[in-house]
Amino acid sequence: MPVDSGLVKQDDLYRDYRFWAERNGTGKLKAADFYTRLEGAGFQRVKVKGVRCFRGITMLHTHGMDYNSPPKVDLDAWVQGASDV
Repeated sequence: MPVDSGLVKQDDLYRDYRFWAERNGTGKLKAADFYTRLEGAGFQRVKVKGVRCFRGITMLHTHGMDYNSPPKVDLDAWVQGASDV
């Protein structure tokens, strides 16, 4: 869930990524590798009031929403190689 405009808690990002990976039958990156890939893609990792977040990213879904609708982003290309993990 977004902390502020353009800020998302890293734990929320990783939780939803794991859910996406399970739904799509792909391998899952470890949390540290997932965060490293986000940083490598240009998203800034920051701490806001003691909460670790990523700046410059938003989530299309929040936990508890209907994940059966078609994905709105192509994460397949972004996590390419994750199935080898």
